[in-house]
Amino acid sequence: MTYVIKNSGTKERFDIGKARNSIRKAAVDASISAGKVRGLIERVTGNVCKMAKSKTVVTTREIRDMILNDSDKISRLFSKAWRRFEKKYKE
Repeated sequence: MTYVIKNSGTKERFDIGKARNSIRKAAVDASISAGKVRGLIERVTGNVCKMAKSKTVVTTREIRDMILNDSDKISRLFSKAWRRFEKKYKE
């Protein structure tokens, strides 16, 4: 079982659904087509799952970095939307 250490220091079970939902929200903001969104979600979350399965503890920062690194290769538009989304909700 993998746990995620959040920015606040709290620890919770890894839930790939949270990553999928975050990716979906940023993709909608980037006006990416539904077909591309599904592909993006599957590719990026597949890589995140592989990382999570290889560790017992990951940080939200590691997950974020992996999502952005993968998405930069797939869709710059998505990556920009993700960064806007982060900025909006971190303020």
